[in-house]
Amino acid sequence: MESLFPIFLKLRGKPVLVVGSDLMAQEKIELLVKAEAQIFVVSRKIEDEFFAFKKNLPYEIRTVERSVRKSDVKGHCLIFSALKSKELNSMLAKEARHHNIWFNAIDKKPFCEFFVPSIIRRGPFQLALSSHGKSPGMVKGIRIFLESLFPDEHLPLLQELNQIRARMIDRIGDPKKRFFALKKLMSQVEIDYFGLDPQSNKQGIRNLDIKS
Repeated sequence: MESLFPIFLKLRGKPVLVVGSDLMAQEKIELLVKAEAQIFVVSRKIEDEFFAFKKNLPYEIRTVERSVRKSDVKGHCLIFSALKSKELNSMLAKEARHHNIWFNAIDKKPFCEFFVPSIIRRGPFQLALSSHGKSPGMVKGIRIFLESLFPDEHLPLLQELNQIRARMIDRIGDPKKRFFALKKLMSQVEIDYFGLDPQSNKQGIRNLDIKS
């Protein structure tokens, strides 16, 4: 099986093409909006439901109602296709490769140069899960299980942990001391946080010495 390289992309202001406007396309648009991408939607037919969806987005996205063209590909950093047509997906994938653009045909693995993982979001924290496109149902089950381990009420604690880590990096100049201090912090988290006791966790983390 081909190995995949996990990565998080900064897409703020970057041009992304979405071909299609159905529910699958809307799902990807929602993710792209969270990343503040510059989105261009091309769809042969756009239903009223899509315009209602678009109206609720936090910023305007460019939309054109027509068939996709080869010339639409150039100039984008990512392309998502929600098309069912094997011929059109093949054409788009070939054109994207020609311009070194990452292409994903939603639920059409043979045409994909990358996969979108199942995501768990808790404030600034994101966990991404993937099965190489082979078992999305299993990935969904694992995601639901992990979400139960990181309920929303733990978000303030996770934010505090991030702040403590930032203070450690700022205050401890010696790289070796900083390494062991961060290691101690994470050991405390493993003991307290994964016991799912927010109060115990908070006290344990706060009691750590972060002085240089």
